[in-house]
Amino acid sequence: MLKQRIITGSILALVVVSLLFLLPSLWFAGLFGVALLLVAWEWAGLCGYRKKSLRYIYVLVVLSTGVVFLLLTLQNPVTTKFVLIVASAWWIMALIDLLGGKSDTPLSASPMVKLISGILLIVAMWLSVYYLHKFDSNSPAALLFLFLLVWLADSGAYITGKLWGKTKLAPNVSPGKTIEGLFGGIVAVSLFSLLTGYFYAHLPLQALLLLLLIAVVVTLFSVLGDLVESKYKRIAGIKDSGDILPGHGGILDRIDGFAAAAPVFTLCWFSILDKGAQ
Repeated sequence: MLKQRIITGSILALVVVSLLFLLPSLWFAGLFGVALLLVAWEWAGLCGYRKKSLRYIYVLVVLSTGVVFLLLTLQNPVTTKFVLIVASAWWIMALIDLLGGKSDTPLSASPMVKLISGILLIVAMWLSVYYLHKFDSNSPAALLFLFLLVWLADSGAYITGKLWGKTKLAPNVSPGKTIEGLFGGIVAVSLFSLLTGYFYAHLPLQALLLLLLIAVVVTLFSVLGDLVESKYKRIAGIKDSGDILPGHGGILDRIDGFAAAAPVFTLCWFSILDKGAQ
């Protein structure tokens, strides 16, 4: 299982990174959008919808909404900022909901609320990917940095948790995650961001510390995304969101952390890291 997970993850990473450099922004966003349509299909399953007809309708709604907001972004990139703010606020509410420890709140139990939430989160991911790839003055550096942050946070947490994990992080939601693993992910991301900021971007100390802070916050949000999806899967009574990826389950199982990290990182980049991009 672990070998299969590593092989699948490595192939996916290689494909994504290659396409980042090879494709224009709109083409890359289009291919990424195809993957997100599969996420929409899986999200409908998390909401309790098993009929294929209903899930097809949901995928079409997500696609239509995404296209509308992408066209608005092409006219005015600030449109993306509005979506990112709303999506980031949703994740903060999800954190409060998670800390409450209940599974009967509207955010967790209402299928309609979760369906609407899914549209917001999927569209926010799509716009984040397009925006970072299109408007980054050193494209695709910012988007690649985001992908690496999420991958390192996940890998660092997984390895550290396997080696030294003892204290459960959220036993009622995801028994396999530990506090030691969380710190391992944070350490991996911190070292990566400091080395990248110093040797690649040649940032001064204040900007380097700001990059470190953003990287840690993004890491925490990526963990939140993982935990929220785990909670939704428990409520739905399923182990994985799908079975399309050997060793990983569904597409959503692979990018749940990215779903929460992307809007937060892009909002920070939009507002702080590259003001000249607007």
